Amino acid sequence: MHPNGQRKPFLAGRNNVKKYEGIPHLVDSEAGGTVQNSLYGYSPIITRIEGMGNGGNALELDSASERAIVNNFVLSHPTYKSGYGPVNVKVVDPLNVPAGNFKLRFDGTGPNANWQVEDAAGNVIATSMTALSFINEQIIPELGLSVEIRDQENPGNDPDNSRNAGILESEVIYDDPTQTWLSGVKDDDSYSPRNWILSGQNDITSKPGSYYRDYPNDPKSLFTNIVGGTWGPFPYVSYLGRGYDAGNNIYGMGPADSSQSAFSARMNARDLHSVDIVFTKDHTKWTRVPVLEMGEDQDLTEGAVRKWRLRAGASWDKNASGELVRSSTSTGWSWFPGYAIDVETGTRLNIAFGENSWMVGDNGNDMLFNPSSRLSTFPADPVTGGYKFGGQHYIYVFGPFFQQGLSKVPLDYAGADELNNPLYTELNNMGQILNRNKVTKSLMWVSIPLMDPRFADRDLYTDMPSDARVRIRMARPYEKYETDGTNNSNPLYQFNTNNVATDKGNNVVATSALDNIRVVPNPYFSLSAYEQSQLDNLVKVTNLPENCTISIYTVEGALVRTLRKANTDTWLYWDLKNNYGVPIASGVYLIHIDAPGIGEKVIKFFGTLRPFDPTGF
Repeated sequence: MHPNGQRKPFLAGRNNVKKYEGIPHLVDSEAGGTVQNSLYGYSPIITRIEGMGNGGNALELDSASERAIVNNFVLSHPTYKSGYGPVNVKVVDPLNVPAGNFKLRFDGTGPNANWQVEDAAGNVIATSMTALSFINEQIIPELGLSVEIRDQENPGNDPDNSRNAGILESEVIYDDPTQTWLSGVKDDDSYSPRNWILSGQNDITSKPGSYYRDYPNDPKSLFTNIVGGTWGPFPYVSYLGRGYDAGNNIYGMGPADSSQSAFSARMNARDLHSVDIVFTKDHTKWTRVPVLEMGEDQDLTEGAVRKWRLRAGASWDKNASGELVRSSTSTGWSWFPGYAIDVETGTRLNIAFGENSWMVGDNGNDMLFNPSSRLSTFPADPVTGGYKFGGQHYIYVFGPFFQQGLSKVPLDYAGADELNNPLYTELNNMGQILNRNKVTKSLMWVSIPLMDPRFADRDLYTDMPSDARVRIRMARPYEKYETDGTNNSNPLYQFNTNNVATDKGNNVVATSALDNIRVVPNPYFSLSAYEQSQLDNLVKVTNLPENCTISIYTVEGALVRTLRKANTDTWLYWDLKNNYGVPIASGVYLIHIDAPGIGEKVIKFFGTLRPFDPTGF
């Protein structure tokens, strides 16, 4: 529908109802030799130059971009795999896609923004016919491509489940699918620590239900479905700590700080980004991380440290060989066997993990990421009610920014020296509420991991069963994001069509295509499907080059008919007559095709003609 609306109803006419013929055929012989490198729907390679957002597309970085982000922490111009870019550019005419670099430039963000496509010289090829507020697939004939832009709402705040709260997809992928070692505590709606993602409609005021009241704006509990309920957005995780109230034991174990219950003390769900969290045995890719105390009884934790403060255990450093060694000078820091990437901004993200130093039997006091396989034990203990949660090795993934007023303060990962961590001061002074607020407002994603019991004794640092990748993809609107200032921070994308471009004028292919030339039908037994009446005798010579001469001979070498072709059709009819319009005799004929600059081809043809039928007049 046109954006200005249609004032009159559409009435179908009767004079434009026509038949159109489409003939499937090989394209190799076209345009001097053609290689079709794509099909309808294929996508060129897309690189983000500026801006961010994904238009509802699930993003996948190419391997080179991911390596660059892991090694250098930030990549201003990430490149995405074909079909997994932030804008939907696709092939609609596979035979007319030129090779080259092009740019898709937005003139702003929001519903009134427009876009244009430019070539490498900056010449405008096409401009959008509608603003971003309208869903429109626009075909660009000269490129054989279409551009479809579907701007999105921010994640969260989806009371009617009209868009799945912006959740596109989530999964865990293993390099070795037989080694599924990573599990987790699946959120449920019980009045217990297993109810650790507080999204839904619980507004009960009586106890114990009131301890687990859900946060607003997700009444359908959509955020409890990410990776099967084993990952959740930090804005919705439980803050409950250990306690006793109105005859009820509260065992808490919430991933959030027990003093940070306010929804306003968390990151806004609208700021949730698409991420990859990768677990790997490659020590060169590990992440320097703070380790948070998860124990809720200071009388039992190492160093009498409160929950959500840096652990009192000695830090782990890493030597040149990648081996972990205890620090003699610092506490509270370790290495996480993996890394996290924001696939939208092209930045490497900070990570933290927790452990309960009282849970010695579940590896909770060694400052390493090594969750046990135990969810709970029986009989219950008076400290956690028997819940173990793998030693509470909670994983925390930070966002790419901290929202400070109207400004976004970058939180990029800064390498092996914890002093360079953008939140180092806050993490080392978590006793102050302002510091805790800054940390909690910087966190995006959380998981409560467990080891699969089959791999409970494996050391993830030296003997990880398989590299694993957690993928979480969120729909996000197109927004400003400055990289090099080339488009005033508005979205700007470069796409390269070399992987989908049509290769024309390929003489090697054209020569090879001569072997595809056929006469149809062959043999010809008095009739063919091409004939319209009993007076017709027709065969078709197929898969011909654009320019060629077809000479038809008897087996004795006498020239019967010469046909010349100089058009883009790949076929030509022969009416089984000689150069004088006289029908040929039944028998075997040699058909010689001469294509200048390409080559020659000879094929045999046998035909029998039926007697003349005068009733056709």
